[in-house]
Amino acid sequence: LRSPSRFKYLSVDETRYLYQEIFVERCYEAPVLRLPEHEAEAKRDGSAGSNLGGPGRARRCNIVDVGANIGLFALYCKRRWPSSRVLCIEPMRATSEVLRHNMAPFKDSTLCVEVAASSKSQGEVAFQYFPEMPGESTRHPDERSHRQQVFSRKIESDLACIRGARTAVGAETEGGGGNESEVEPRLLAMEDIEAQARKQSGCGGKEEKCRAEPLSAILAGQRLIRSDDRIDLVKIDVEGEELAVTEGIKDLDW
Repeated sequence: LRSPSRFKYLSVDETRYLYQEIFVERCYEAPVLRLPEHEAEAKRDGSAGSNLGGPGRARRCNIVDVGANIGLFALYCKRRWPSSRVLCIEPMRATSEVLRHNMAPFKDSTLCVEVAASSKSQGEVAFQYFPEMPGESTRHPDERSHRQQVFSRKIESDLACIRGARTAVGAETEGGGGNESEVEPRLLAMEDIEAQARKQSGCGGKEEKCRAEPLSAILAGQRLIRSDDRIDLVKIDVEGEELAVTEGIKDLDW
């Protein structure tokens, strides 16, 4: 899987961490994530553009990315399943602008919607936006301090494990074995995100209002994925609103 060579970002530290997870460690690789339709099948029967499933016919994958951020997961999907359609949902204005730029090379098969996926209500909602770590922006700032404490403990634990691995690998390297280059990138990424998290913990962020709609309403209002098409994958990463997003899916859409 080729990683994207160039893309825009907002926070270099946050982006480096996400890039490491998605494109270096490949956290979404099979068997964690496997869709039923594959590019090899589409090429074999020559029907890559078909929307219909069934015997002898390949169907393009339809993916919905709720909380798309700057689009690294969407870029991953377009490289793993080039013929897939990806609907990107991101409420933060500055983040959405970067997302649209990163999706521009795939304008015929992606769509970026600047809206927050909510439960069953529509209207305007307030987010706490954090410029230094936009992926941490949330509708629940009161819960954020607790999550930060948990996150910081996890980072400290991960760093301890990685530093221990580097020490062990370094000892093996001196003895003629081991490869320190396999450990160092992960350590650097974790140290970057730890420093950024500490910096951000002292920042209150700023309030930003945006439009909110149930996910079913968002799906009904877009034209990328047809209403009679099957959606193969919904990825949700919305800083504590995941359950509310699923509550905004009508029974008919399931």
